[in-house]
Amino acid sequence: MSDEKRLQADQSGILSVEQQEELLRPISEHVAAIQEKIDALRVEGTDKVLSLRRHMELIRNDRNFSKAEKADIVAEDKKALKVALAVEAKNKAEVNALIKEAEDYLKANYRSQYYELVVESLKKAKIQAIEEHKKHLATLSREHKENLARIRSEHKPEMQQEIKDENYVYKNRLFDAKMMHKKALQEIKDNRHRAFVEQYHMIDLLRMSKFTFA
Repeated sequence: MSDEKRLQADQSGILSVEQQEELLRPISEHVAAIQEKIDALRVEGTDKVLSLRRHMELIRNDRNFSKAEKADIVAEDKKALKVALAVEAKNKAEVNALIKEAEDYLKANYRSQYYELVVESLKKAKIQAIEEHKKHLATLSREHKENLARIRSEHKPEMQQEIKDENYVYKNRLFDAKMMHKKALQEIKDNRHRAFVEQYHMIDLLRMSKFTFA
């Protein structure tokens, strides 16, 4: 992170998207390096086991093959499956150790080095969004009153219609302001949710969606 970006974050307390990504990068890169080792160990084991089981299921349900042809193909797959299961069993302890290493690293670093910093930033961003919305509403109200005062001071024959039009425009501007504010708050909420689930996405890849009860 550049000195300029650090200064901006320190002054406002609000991290930009780029600054959030910069905080996450060393964590995701560390876990990705472990994931790469795990993936390599799964190629001839777990990956093949899953692939062969899917293939056997497809063959059994494929009407383009005769019963005898299906039996021959499934028999070959079962031979390959036996080898793949042996590789999977052989690598299981090492894979589990790597998964634990990655999860321990996330437990030690994810919240303190990333998530909590993002949450604190988003709290400030929410306060800022609320204050900006209040200022925006105050500006719209002031402009509306000024416009009504100007219309009334001109004493035009169509004054009542102009007042009606101004009230309509003001109502629309209030609605637009409300939608903009709602969008800003939703983006903050979505940002926090993304920061929360990112670690579980990494764990999901590590465990191949096989989570423990804890």
